[in-house]
Amino acid sequence: MKNRNFILFIRRLLINSSTKMTQNDEISKKLDRVIELLEKQNKS
Repeated sequence: MKNRNFILFIRRLLINSSTKMTQNDEISKKLDRVIELLEKQNKS
């Protein structure tokens, strides 16, 4: 029974970390876009 709990715990950790990675990727893309827009604004 302990093994099962441990496996479920690890599974939750992996799911949570993959969700965070996806969110970080989205945030990174948005930041890139903001930087791009700011650079364009500074050029004009």
